[in-house]
Amino acid sequence: MRKRQEPKNVSGILSFLKRRPTLLSGVLVLLIATALLVGQSLATNAPEESSIPTPITTSPIDYNKEEIMEAPDPNPSDLPVPTATVKDGVQYVTSKVTNWGYEPILVQQGIPVKWTLNASSSSLNGCNSKLIIPEYNLEIELKSGENLIEFTPDRSGTFVFSCWMGMIRSSISVMGQDGTIAPTKEDGTSSLPAAACCGG
Repeated sequence: MRKRQEPKNVSGILSFLKRRPTLLSGVLVLLIATALLVGQSLATNAPEESSIPTPITTSPIDYNKEEIMEAPDPNPSDLPVPTATVKDGVQYVTSKVTNWGYEPILVQQGIPVKWTLNASSSSLNGCNSKLIIPEYNLEIELKSGENLIEFTPDRSGTFVFSCWMGMIRSSISVMGQDGTIAPTKEDGTSSLPAAACCGG
């Protein structure tokens, strides 16, 4: 009787299986079935979402505010509102366009305004490069650098302006002769473009 030789290494096993295609097919079917069963078992035994513990922070983090650097292009709503100064019967105010939008401004009623809107080339894009101010019937194509916008606010209130698509909005607050800003029934919002996605 002839003694059967058992394969001793991986290449020997592969060679052995190549000579017996039916056995090779059976081994592959068993490996695939085992992988599927293991995968199904892992999926059915996974913990439910409610049983996963939620991390809890027990004490606030103490930041050293002096060490935190200011963002290079902050959101305009987080900044102080630029306020006009009056010189020789004209009020001057300077603000800027950022990637986030336009800074709101504060001016006085009845005095002509010369508003310098600074726009760096990196902050202008296809959406914020055209400004619409319905209260003063203005549409301004912004360019990189200083943009001079002139108008005379004839009533107190807060008036909105936006990009040409209505997505990026800000406001012009006009302080009345009495030093207050009147509530505004029509702030120009209805005259702005309907908010839509801005294109590049």
